[in-house]
Amino acid sequence: MKRATVLIADDHTIVCEGLYHILAEEFEVVGQVRDGRALLAAVQKHKPDVVVTDISMPRLNGIEAAGQLKKTHPDLQIIFLTMHSEPAYAKAAFIAGASGFVLKDGPATELVLELLIHKTGRSHKHASTLTTRQREILQLVAEGHHVKEIGEI
Repeated sequence: MKRATVLIADDHTIVCEGLYHILAEEFEVVGQVRDGRALLAAVQKHKPDVVVTDISMPRLNGIEAAGQLKKTHPDLQIIFLTMHSEPAYAKAAFIAGASGFVLKDGPATELVLELLIHKTGRSHKHASTLTTRQREILQLVAEGHHVKEIGEI
């Protein structure tokens, strides 16, 4: 079976390198970029199945980049990996077309799980197609709960 292709976008080199090492065993990592404009170009060049992106990046933030990418690549799965736990960020990410939203202070397995869900071909274009647990987590984030609290529930 063909491994899903993943493109990593984060302005911190150490984060990109760490993500590469976490993901490379299960997925084909086709590139790493450090800003939103480079993300747009890399998606056009590599045509990945999934993008893992931060929100805060130079030249174009991840949410704006996601909105543009979903217009030209509607089947692209976009997973946000971010430090921003505020519900407004999660809401904006999903409005822009996010398939998943993972906080950086969570376990690496959470990100890998999100990617495995998308590797199976399940589409998360709309909130109504989220699993029960994903909707529950989104609700808890919207209520202001922290990742550690959610993980214990």
